[in-house]
Amino acid sequence: MIKYIKKSRQFIIENDDICYSFYLTKEGVLQHLYFGKNTKELNIEAISNLDQDWSRTYFDTSLNRESVYEDYYYAGRSMMEIPSHGFAEKRGSQFIIEHHDGTNLTDFRYVSHHIYKGKPQLQGLPSFIDDKEVETLVITLKDAHYDVSLVTSYSIYKAHNAIIRNNTIL
Repeated sequence: MIKYIKKSRQFIIENDDICYSFYLTKEGVLQHLYFGKNTKELNIEAISNLDQDWSRTYFDTSLNRESVYEDYYYAGRSMMEIPSHGFAEKRGSQFIIEHHDGTNLTDFRYVSHHIYKGKPQLQGLPSFIDDKEVETLVITLKDAHYDVSLVTSYSIYKAHNAIIRNNTIL
């Protein structure tokens, strides 16, 4: 029900009826790809290549030069799975964190992931009772500029068209 395709860096969360997919860009950003009816096969290039003529260049501040996006991720145009505040994503962010220096920029980047059978118990939150045939994906992200981490989990049931998502800031 949950798989990670290493070659394309794609996460697929699916059962017989629904599919939720996103992938890990070379920059370490989770880019949302698809949620809807299970199509059994997704083409990352077709989904994420927003416009053939759109410029694939950007100014890389770490290299102090113009660079080219290599994997169809466009900061500012692609939908981030975890929208950061004040960085690239134009939609609203999920979190606004005020840091010790008074800024509130967040830039969460991939650290690791783990897939397991079952689902976490969410303290103080309502929970779906059926624990049969459920799998969970847990992804750890770390802010690129501050000592803040985010653990996000996705649980899917084989027999129910529901995906439970939870975020914890550490």
